[in-house]
Amino acid sequence: GWSMPLLMTELFTLYERGGDGGALPRVRPYRDYLGWLAGQDRQAAREAWRRALAGLGEPTRVGPAGGAGVAVLPESVVVELPQRLTEVVTAWARGRGLTVNTVLQGCWAVLVGALTGRQDVVFGATSSGRPPEIAGVEAMVGLFVNTLPVRVRLDPAVSVADLLAGLQDQQSALLPHGHLGLAEVASLAGAELAGAGELFDTILVFQNLPLGDARLGESIAGLRVTGVQTRTATHYALGLMAYPGKQLRLRLDYRPDAFGRDAAERIVDRLVRLLTAVA
Repeated sequence: GWSMPLLMTELFTLYERGGDGGALPRVRPYRDYLGWLAGQDRQAAREAWRRALAGLGEPTRVGPAGGAGVAVLPESVVVELPQRLTEVVTAWARGRGLTVNTVLQGCWAVLVGALTGRQDVVFGATSSGRPPEIAGVEAMVGLFVNTLPVRVRLDPAVSVADLLAGLQDQQSALLPHGHLGLAEVASLAGAELAGAGELFDTILVFQNLPLGDARLGESIAGLRVTGVQTRTATHYALGLMAYPGKQLRLRLDYRPDAFGRDAAERIVDRLVRLLTAVA
């Protein structure tokens, strides 16, 4: 994700300078991140996550139990929201001090609740994992990414705006504790979930990473990049990828052994209708 445009920019620079590595800017070494990680208060983080997951009775799974252990390449459904709807959603969120990411998370929680028949749902949210306390972390190439649980209690008596405000506050409070690994966080969910495996089988990724100096189409020392295509895959039953822009693009990756294409298309359609209704 984040590291790829950094790597491409360095590669273009090397082509431009005839392979002279001295032309590359100095960056902080990855060991600085490992040092920061070692200095974090793990006990405080464990307590914060234990409170966040207290009383969670069962995992939230939309797919068949046990399916995540089988290696299956996902298939995808992609839709782009109309520009006008994207603008309305963005303005509605901004007017209430919310991010579009929070609005998407709230709508996804409602949809997962409908798919599972539950009012206390958990899904995964993937973040860049780059701590702002480390100066220059945005220019470092390396593994920082993390996926952690998002828990949402769906109370019919609570308005959508209040639900989303509470969700954003909850996520903000957990930000300082986002350095724990998912396996360790899952182990804090309580004895009733011991041995249950994963807490969730759906994830949401809001792709707001910087694209960097892509320079596609330019001729660089005789080299021209005409296009870029990426493939990603996870073992989760459903994975929602959101790409902001003038038209919000949604890509739902689904395991074909858990969902047919018609079912995946209906899920995306329901999500778009939820976003429309909210805004």
